[in-house]
Amino acid sequence: MAVKESQSQMEFWADYGKQYGEKVLAYVLGKYLSGWPDYRYSLHGILIATSGGFRFQHFPQERRLLSQPRAIPEDEIPREKTIFIPRNQILSADIRLEKSWVKKIFAYCPPILVIRYRHSDPRNPEQESAGLLLAEAYQPARVLISALAGSAGKEATG
Repeated sequence: MAVKESQSQMEFWADYGKQYGEKVLAYVLGKYLSGWPDYRYSLHGILIATSGGFRFQHFPQERRLLSQPRAIPEDEIPREKTIFIPRNQILSADIRLEKSWVKKIFAYCPPILVIRYRHSDPRNPEQESAGLLLAEAYQPARVLISALAGSAGKEATG
């Protein structure tokens, strides 16, 4: 059974890479927190390092409990959508860990993936500014940082 699941997972990532024309280098489950103009709410998804850059992939999902109130209005729920930062626009990639031992003991503190990137204003493409994307990583994210290290050159840390 594990072999079939592994093959299925490998097929999924091979198909994903073909869909975007990029090789998938590393991925971890995570949660987008902030830093992208089109996303106003935090969303769960997959943080992905590819040969072309960084992607956050949110897959649509149904409510787990119908009685649970939704923080996001029904008409604003994003459908399947990808955040993409090309390699040549990534300035640095790092992981921020909680330093307070009190918080570590009493609260769940996942590592925060921090990506600094350049982006252009759609209304004025010649004007570039710096962006800061933040996401929680639910699994060890060092592999993701290592895969992005080539995209950010010497500034990426891991």
